[in-house]
Amino acid sequence: MTGPGSPGRRLVAALLLVAAGLVAPPSALAQTSTGGRPEFLMHSGVGYTMVVPGALAGVGAFHVFQGIGWGIYPDTHFNPNSLKGNRDFLKGETLASVESLDQEQVGRMQVVEEEDEWLVLNLHVLKVLTPELAVGLGAGAARKSHIVGYIDHSADINLNLNPPYGFLYVEDEAASGWEVNATVNALVLGGGRFAFMVGYELAPRSFSVGLFLTFRNALPEPALL
Repeated sequence: MTGPGSPGRRLVAALLLVAAGLVAPPSALAQTSTGGRPEFLMHSGVGYTMVVPGALAGVGAFHVFQGIGWGIYPDTHFNPNSLKGNRDFLKGETLASVESLDQEQVGRMQVVEEEDEWLVLNLHVLKVLTPELAVGLGAGAARKSHIVGYIDHSADINLNLNPPYGFLYVEDEAASGWEVNATVNALVLGGGRFAFMVGYELAPRSFSVGLFLTFRNALPEPALL
């Protein structure tokens, strides 16, 4: 059962707000283009995105098609300083093989750190509400890697550790894997050539933010009937 401030309830509330915007009648929106549809002032953008915490680097791009009030927004997030790149990360080892060392010598292995690292790939559909605001819903896939850090008090030279003790990291495969992601976000023009994005992602259960450099007519538009 979730509490009043749980991530699940926050996501549901955000989805309801976005859904209200998606079905809002055109007369309720600022009209700046023909056909009774609002047009985003900037048509395209590229920039930096991240999920806080969990994946503190990423890149995204958006494009809003002129005259139809809809757009697309793909993005990706990842860990810029992954523990998998650490010299003490044991590739090919499992959590069971490392913990078996503690059974051979009780007290040898001590857990000192656990961290989830994420690789997230998303695609969003944007709906223009006003010339400065678009909202979106998206879906994607997220790869979680659960990393466990140990101190080996014996500094076993077979594990390339440094005496008098050494650190090592291993991925917990049972707690890692791909997950389905769902997202909700808002894209706001900040004046000049910049736009800001804020959203919420189900995997990981975190908020996402982004900053974009924007352009007009950066991509060819589809032929409209």
